[in-house]
Amino acid sequence: MRCAWQRRCALWYNKATPSSASRGSGTRTIWVSLKLGGFALRIYKRGATTEEAFWWWVDKTDECWLWTGPQRNGYGSFTSGGVRRYAHRYSFERIYGTIPRRLELDHLCRKTLCVNPEHLEAVSHVENVRRGLAGKVNNSSAQKTHCPHGHPYDLINTIFTNKGERVCRTCTVAKRRRHYLSGMP
Repeated sequence: MRCAWQRRCALWYNKATPSSASRGSGTRTIWVSLKLGGFALRIYKRGATTEEAFWWWVDKTDECWLWTGPQRNGYGSFTSGGVRRYAHRYSFERIYGTIPRRLELDHLCRKTLCVNPEHLEAVSHVENVRRGLAGKVNNSSAQKTHCPHGHPYDLINTIFTNKGERVCRTCTVAKRRRHYLSGMP
């Protein structure tokens, strides 16, 4: 039994005029764009191939081909053969083949919804994290040469925490002294 929304979509789908039709492989695919309230709904008949259904959600008006369909964890999500996949991985594999084991895709354009295979590169996890943090590290404390109290960050005066942060040794010693002395009667 269909709900009211499904009946309404089926009714509009049958009345709507197709925006384009594919030719060739024996199956006829009809694409229809409908406006429901404030939402744009894209419907395609079951005869559509996975390739056609995928590219239907891609906006190629810019240098970056942005995914306009469903998202998961900030990346485009796509169902192919009943399996949910990331859209950028599917696009990359269509052009370059399978992604080598232990490698992941890095968006060179830094836009996670981009599915342009030319903007994707297979790199190791360490390299992908390094590239992702490059903008954050270059603009933050990595460029500082002195602590807020004016002590230099050099080999002797620098302590590295478990998180990889730099701490001034002189300030740490002074803080421990103050704490120790404040507890004395």
